[in-house]
Amino acid sequence: MTAVAETIPVDLRQLLQQTGLFSETQISEALSKQATAALPLVAMLVKSGIVPEEKLLQELAKALHMPFTRITEKEIDTAARQQVPTKAVFQHNIVPMRAENGTLLVATNDPFNLMMVESIRLVTKSRVQLALCTEADIAKALKRYYGVGAETLDELMQKKVLDIDEIAE
Repeated sequence: MTAVAETIPVDLRQLLQQTGLFSETQISEALSKQATAALPLVAMLVKSGIVPEEKLLQELAKALHMPFTRITEKEIDTAARQQVPTKAVFQHNIVPMRAENGTLLVATNDPFNLMMVESIRLVTKSRVQLALCTEADIAKALKRYYGVGAETLDELMQKKVLDIDEIAE
């Protein structure tokens, strides 16, 4: 089991309570919507307008004992970027930041995406530690470190015009 999986509480209700950002009613509504929503929990909570993304991610980072980062303030390690295929970076909307002592620090705005963590762990053969970061900061970093074409590639993938998995096969 990865270190990340061990840090995520089984009870999302308890986790949302720990943030102190939501009323009991808001938590109940969010969890019932999340069961049928196509959006990840963080995206759904931000879209609801109850709390700004940055504040939510800062509080989740505290509750999950993860760092919160502003990627724009830090340089990204080239070696870390090279460990993760570009396809995986865009598929999971992440930014590899640093690799130290067999652990890869990855910026994400979805701490609950355990499939992403496992995928990155298998590809890099490293432990994966998450740092929470806003979607806007991730988008800026992707554009900066992966180029202008990265934005087009991401848009094509989102519109299902381009299927990276089919191309890889």
